[in-house]
Amino acid sequence: MDLTMQLREDGEIITERLDHWAAIAAYRPFFHYGEDGMTLTYADFACHTDVIAGNLAANGVAARPGRAGAAVLARVPRPGNGASGARIRPGW
Repeated sequence: MDLTMQLREDGEIITERLDHWAAIAAYRPFFHYGEDGMTLTYADFACHTDVIAGNLAANGVAARPGRAGAAVLARVPRPGNGASGARIRPGW
């Protein structure tokens, strides 16, 4: 069985729930990272996940039917702090 079909049978998948809450509660806090004092709203978080997904797809990382996938992201300094941010390396 296709993973997406299995997830739909089990209930709504997380991306659909995130899009739902980003639409109805866009500016409510979703995630707070206390170490940096950073708070992301539902809309912020949805935007970040869409950018990550788009960058993965643009670099050839895409889900294939019947295959699992994973991404490992390293913590890097944010742009504006003297760093250029994370880059995806094709072929990883």
